Amino acid sequence: MIDLHQGFSGRELEDVTPTLASLAVVQLDAATALARGELRRAARGQLAAARLLGQALVRAVRERLER
Repeated sequence: MIDLHQGFSGRELEDVTPTLASLAVVQLDAATALARGELRRAARGQLAAARLLGQALVRAVRERLER
């Protein structure tokens, strides 16, 4: 479970299924961190979002090829 009040520790993404909804939550957390001036946390969030997007794309391509 992700506690949005505490933000991400990075370990939450190990259990997250790569979907557009989970990507949106990670992006929202990064934007919130940036708005608060937490640049390192925002950068980590953007990196996590990019990794999650890559996983979602790979998953979608694999599902498409398996049909």
